[in-house]
Amino acid sequence: MAERLDRNLATLKTVVIVMGVLIVVGFAVVVFEITRRLSNMGEEDAFWAGDPLVLEVPQGCTLAEIAGVGERLALRLEPASSCPDLIYLDASGREVGRVDLQPAQ
Repeated sequence: MAERLDRNLATLKTVVIVMGVLIVVGFAVVVFEITRRLSNMGEEDAFWAGDPLVLEVPQGCTLAEIAGVGERLALRLEPASSCPDLIYLDASGREVGRVDLQPAQ
């Protein structure tokens, strides 16, 4: 009986040690990830800190509306007869595409 008790205590001791190591490693990973994210926080906005964004808009077109679409911006231009209807910009401010809408014939 004493041998069985010693064996159970040894198993329990091993399990407790392994779980303690897992807790310490998990805590270290969480602290590392929080530190990494806090140190990279300002880098995403670095694009807007520099020169202003310049878009080439066809002559005679004016900006009518700006709308956020996910992580992109959609710019609507007027008058629709001579301008692309929509210009899409990604999160860094680069043009992703232009959409020309034409009436059905």
